[in-house]
Amino acid sequence: MTTRMVAVTAGILLSALILTEHLMGWRIGVFSSVATMALLVLSVSIVVPTAFLKNADDPIRQAFKSGLSASVILGGFAAISVVILHHWLHPEFIEEILVKTREVMSAESASEEDIKAALALKKKMFSPFVLMATTLFKLIFSGGLLSLIVTGIMVVIKRK
Repeated sequence: MTTRMVAVTAGILLSALILTEHLMGWRIGVFSSVATMALLVLSVSIVVPTAFLKNADDPIRQAFKSGLSASVILGGFAAISVVILHHWLHPEFIEEILVKTREVMSAESASEEDIKAALALKKKMFSPFVLMATTLFKLIFSGGLLSLIVTGIMVVIKRK
């Protein structure tokens, strides 16, 4: 199984879990957040040592690059699934956040202008582009850091 296939398989599993959360009526985001990090750790832990142990010219660079590639693939699947979930399957989730924001700000005696500004900001925060970008960034950053750590561990093990 190639390193890319490991990442694609993990991405498909993650997308399936995110959509299963919706279908089963579970609290959205609770299980998928844990599963996202677990699948990221699992895929990077498989991909990086595999790439490191191949007879490449620069195994350190190849291992890190493979881990980062797996993070990007997994992040792409997660980002698309999150947008599908929040904008097509559960648009009421975003509306609920807007209603709660209005209630809290009204209770704090905020002016109508401030409330409108806060609601506009919340709508921008949950736009499809921002949701995709933040999800992708989170996974690329976490995966890159994890790839760096696993690559470092592999270097130490190889030198012993």
